Amino acid sequence: MNDEKTIIRALFFDLDGTLLTSEKTLAPSTREALRACREKGISLFIATARTPLLETMLGWTEAELNFFD
Repeated sequence: MNDEKTIIRALFFDLDGTLLTSEKTLAPSTREALRACREKGISLFIATARTPLLETMLGWTEAELNFFD
């Protein structure tokens, strides 16, 4: 695929059953896929019904939060 013709500009993800493992963490393969999307300039967003205190609930660090816009 030619990166110059990529029309995807943003991706929205649900958390449970989509991005998170059963341990509520991001798998290494998911991290790598998110990193590859960022490198292509794709904006990443979380679409969830969880509370706004997501990082507290999941115990995410700045490293996990930095994947998303």
